[in-house]
Amino acid sequence: MSKENTQNGNHKEALSPLAISLSRELERQAERYAEAGFNIVLGMTRKEYLLSLPTVVDINLPEFLLSRPVLVDKRIAPSVQADLAGVKYYLDDSSVQDWHDPQGFTTPDIPYVAWLKNPEENTGKSAHEIREKLALDERGATLYEGIALLITSPELMNEKSITLPGSTVMENSVPVLHRWEDNIVGIGYERASLNEPSFGPAVCVKTQ
Repeated sequence: MSKENTQNGNHKEALSPLAISLSRELERQAERYAEAGFNIVLGMTRKEYLLSLPTVVDINLPEFLLSRPVLVDKRIAPSVQADLAGVKYYLDDSSVQDWHDPQGFTTPDIPYVAWLKNPEENTGKSAHEIREKLALDERGATLYEGIALLITSPELMNEKSITLPGSTVMENSVPVLHRWEDNIVGIGYERASLNEPSFGPAVCVKTQ
């Protein structure tokens, strides 16, 4: 199983200014999870929960300047996470699983940091097309990472929809993050082969 950044660090000494900025961003995102009540669902105090999340990552930072760090927590089911985030959820959790990544990535069971590229770079392409053209240092973003984006940075959802090629729904479909005209955000699914001008498949940079 491939691993993402899962280490929890509270030591900022000797970090570069860029690393310190990244750490602060992850701490901000961690607070968003606590505000949504993740600690309550997990039976943890706020402090215990925050300490269970990675806030320092050990990577070669310059490689990731064109991607966005997103804190992800798989310990709670997607449907419950969506409810905590106030997002409409039109999937059955049992029908969603990780896509069979040829390079072996599976979503870590412990909190980790994903590095998400700008989905608008792939606007108009199908999830299937993106899967076929992934570089060796890329993988499709998963449902958990899509929900994490809605929790930590909901302002990034505009009129574009984001497909998540790192997950499959009933074998031939993928999860999709939507924002409808009435400003309601929801999570549904579409065929992986669908080419839609307003859809942008999300891709993550692999860290290992």
